[in-house]
Amino acid sequence: MLRFYATWCAAGVKEQPELVRFVTSRIGRDGVLVGWVIYQDNCTAMRSLKWSYGGSWPVPSDQNGEAASAFEVIAVPCGFVANPANDVVTAVHGGVTATSLSAIIDANPLVRTGSLATSPAP
Repeated sequence: MLRFYATWCAAGVKEQPELVRFVTSRIGRDGVLVGWVIYQDNCTAMRSLKWSYGGSWPVPSDQNGEAASAFEVIAVPCGFVANPANDVVTAVHGGVTATSLSAIIDANPLVRTGSLATSPAP
C-alpha cells in the first residue's frame, strides 16, 4: 500500500494513529507493506509526524511531483493498494481507519503473500 500525505492535510494527520494500528496488526503477518510519499510538503515535518505516532515505514519525497502525477493524485490523503506484481488493485481516497484498510486487503486476496495468500483455482 502506498499513501500520499502532507502535514497540512487535517484528514491525513487524523488518520495517523489508525495507520500505525493497521501496520502493527498486519506487517509481517501476511506480507502487507506500507509506504508514504510526501506530497507538496516539507520532508522534515512529514518524517517528524510519522515518528511522533510510531511509524517505521519508508517516507520518500516527491519533490518534483512525478510520483503524484503518475498516480494522478490531485488531493491527499489518498493511497493505492497493489498486488505482488505491482498492479494497482484499488485506490483509497480520503482518510482511513485500521478496520477499513484491513477490509480492503481482505477483499483483495491476491494482494496478500505468505500464509494467507490465495490464488484462483486452475
